[in-house]
Amino acid sequence: DSTLQWAYHNNNLKQAIDCYQLLADISIQQNQFESAVLYLQKKEKCSDSLLNLKNLEASNNLYIINKVKEKDQSIAALNFTNNLNQDLIKKRETINYLLAGLLVVLLVLFTIYLNRLRLKRQLDKQNAVAQERERIIADLHDDIGATLSSMHIYGDLAQQVWFTQPEASKDMVAKITVQSKELMTRMGDIIWSMKPPNEEKHSFTARLKNYS
Repeated sequence: DSTLQWAYHNNNLKQAIDCYQLLADISIQQNQFESAVLYLQKKEKCSDSLLNLKNLEASNNLYIINKVKEKDQSIAALNFTNNLNQDLIKKRETINYLLAGLLVVLLVLFTIYLNRLRLKRQLDKQNAVAQERERIIADLHDDIGATLSSMHIYGDLAQQVWFTQPEASKDMVAKITVQSKELMTRMGDIIWSMKPPNEEKHSFTARLKNYS
């Protein structure tokens, strides 16, 4: 009985089973079959409890093993996710570097385009100045040259008939005077058109006032 109490006190079911088996054997030897049956039933209960305890322990072990496996799987999944994130970070860094390089190339191309556009404008401006210069030269050659030639002809004719036809020579001299005034006016117009319009005295309004 003391051994059985010790077994229950220390939760030692195997010791309790041995005790119940021993008590059942003693009861059988003493022909106390009812007590033997009672001890055997308690033994079976202890056996069932021990079996349940073993099953519980096995279940706990399986639960722990499953938890360990789940933990390992979680760690593996986290490592896989971490590797994917690292790959994505590297790819993103590579894309950022490529975008930065592309941006630099675009800036260089845009700068080259602006320089070419500026050079083209300067060239167009120079061409426009050259064309204007050629136009002025052509005007001077056509208009002033023709007027001077006419004045020269009238001067020669007036000199030839100065004594024989004084009235005609006076008319020719008058024409020379008129043409010289017109020539001076046209020269003034050409010179005015060549001056920069920024100054007030060279503006179109000042020109109209002067003409009036």
